[in-house]
Amino acid sequence: MEPTSEHSSQAEDLLRQAEAAYRKGESERAEELCRQVLAICQNAGLDQESAAPREGDHLIQDAVPFVDGVSGLTIRQVAARAESRLGVLAAGRKDWGAARQHLETAIGLDPKYAPAVANLGNIEREEGHLEKAIERYRQALDLDPELAMAYHNLGVVYRQQGDYQRAIPLLKKAARMAAQQQPGHREARTGNRLTAWILVIVVLALIWAIMRPR
Repeated sequence: MEPTSEHSSQAEDLLRQAEAAYRKGESERAEELCRQVLAICQNAGLDQESAAPREGDHLIQDAVPFVDGVSGLTIRQVAARAESRLGVLAAGRKDWGAARQHLETAIGLDPKYAPAVANLGNIEREEGHLEKAIERYRQALDLDPELAMAYHNLGVVYRQQGDYQRAIPLLKKAARMAAQQQPGHREARTGNRLTAWILVIVVLALIWAIMRPR
């Protein structure tokens, strides 16, 4: 079956609903909707589309509040985002094997989808593969230099390694970027400011821990 704009529109709408459910903490509902998205994408024929990146792809991502009104994604790109969200949900259950599988599938569908690459870095970090995590975060930032989550988590890994000289600038940068983001609705804007303040507090606490007299 040839993919049509109707397939893309239906899949995107379900993806938006999945993201909204995820933001509300409705994990089971989000997972159900993501699987519906994938079913539509499969029926539309994923193999008939290339995964060529399109301008604005980075707007729907795991690192920032979901942005309403984003459209024009290919079937493969929508499927990649659904797989990526399933990976994040699996990671939330600490099912690292399933999380890795979903994220690797997402990257296979859309190799330039930076949040999936960064989240795979999170799996590497959770499994103790810090150098692999660093590599993934840097790959994600090469794809999307505005991905604040990747800067933050890269800083966290350097902090784990005791490399505060690299960690602190990255954590500061992530906090600054989060504070500068301006989502289009009040709820997202409020949540974004809260995230920014949390990051600022974490950075200040880290600096104080390093600089305090021994």
